[in-house]
Amino acid sequence: MLFALLTVAETWPLASHPARMSRNDNGDTVLNEWALAWVVHQAPRAPLHLFDGNIFHPERNTLAYSESMIVQAAMAAPLFWLGASPVLAYNLVLMAGFALTGWAMSLVIWRWTGSWAAAITSGILFAFNSHTFARMPHLQAQHVEFLPLALLALDTLLRAPQPRHAVRLAMWFVLQALTSVYLLVFTAISLTAAAVARPEDWAGRRFGRVAPAVLLSAALAAVVLLPFMLPYWRVSHEQELTRTLEDASGFAAGWRNYLSSVSQLHYNWWSYKVISSPALFPGAVGSILALVAIVRGVAFTDPRARMCLVFGVVGVVLSFGTNVPGYATLYRFVPMLQAIRAVSRFGYLGIVAVAVLAGFGVAELRKLTSARLWAPLA
Repeated sequence: MLFALLTVAETWPLASHPARMSRNDNGDTVLNEWALAWVVHQAPRAPLHLFDGNIFHPERNTLAYSESMIVQAAMAAPLFWLGASPVLAYNLVLMAGFALTGWAMSLVIWRWTGSWAAAITSGILFAFNSHTFARMPHLQAQHVEFLPLALLALDTLLRAPQPRHAVRLAMWFVLQALTSVYLLVFTAISLTAAAVARPEDWAGRRFGRVAPAVLLSAALAAVVLLPFMLPYWRVSHEQELTRTLEDASGFAAGWRNYLSSVSQLHYNWWSYKVISSPALFPGAVGSILALVAIVRGVAFTDPRARMCLVFGVVGVVLSFGTNVPGYATLYRFVPMLQAIRAVSRFGYLGIVAVAVLAGFGVAELRKLTSARLWAPLA
């Protein structure tokens, strides 16, 4: 309920008339509305031809020209079946994305810190930030609710490598992957960097127990995702619509992106001088709270905080694309990078890391503050 109310407030006046208000001034919004309507229409009628969209006839797999958003379409299906217009369905699923994303992160941080103040702080920073607001026309960018749950599942798997935990990790990864190809890549890189950041959980004698569980999870995810990823492979290879390294170099981030925000106050005061797209400013309060976690050492001593710090750094580095030495080599040998044109969006992982570390920072402040001071500080 808290995150639903925050979503209404943060996106106001959208909730006052979601059937008529829209971002249809943006071509991507109209494209996403069509994708939702097409998937809901085609999935129950001819699922084997789901990607053969009613565009660019007689070409095949045309839904794979952009994001298919299978999960968002599943959420929108009951709305379409009840007679909702594409605009209404889009807006309700958009607002659900904000609320579910913040709620999921808050549940995970509560599990990790035991503090609801920390949990709500991380949830707000994760759901409502410069990047997500700047990408309001992109429905795929608003549904990141499965990434925190995948991180929680990875943490559980590394501590207790059992088949059921491997299945849970695969499930959350698949759901996040089916919201967006970009988020598939971001989630895969996050989980990989997070695991590498915790060698004490898999190196040495534990390797023989952890490795099979990780491989099981990866295999399950690959099997489920294969039918949804094949159309993208066919489009990129058979129709020669491959992303090139030159494409990626044209969409690399710079220092201006990390000072850019779409906030009215922030923009009008000074960021209009350095504004650059995409906006990746992580927020002053979030950054300060994350710094508290780093200074207090919890960002290094707590394995959950450390893995988020590491994938945040990896995301920021990758966001500079070909300006980073070795990116061209990675692009050549890591196929999933070839699916990413706007490499600057890797910087979103830095915002995710700040949101998580801010929660740990709040938990640390709670330990340092008396009960009398905690209420006004919070």
